[in-house]
Amino acid sequence: MKPSKIDIVKFSAVMIVFLIGMIVMLLHKIENTWIWIGYISVWWWAEVRIARNLHIKLWVWVLLLALILTINALVILYFV
Repeated sequence: MKPSKIDIVKFSAVMIVFLIGMIVMLLHKIENTWIWIGYISVWWWAEVRIARNLHIKLWVWVLLLALILTINALVILYFV
């Protein structure tokens, strides 16, 4: 089953919203571990629900994770 364009748009929108939220949390120097665990858990849950029909390959997940880690590193290096 091929994913619909709506599923891809939903997945991308959720990813962008949570990335922006993560950047805001980093800029405000949120250091509480439980807040981060909760945030990442909600992000993971939302992405799993949205990506249910996408069937993304492992290498795509690795690229997404690398992108998120790169954005984290850039925000930390230049803004925090």
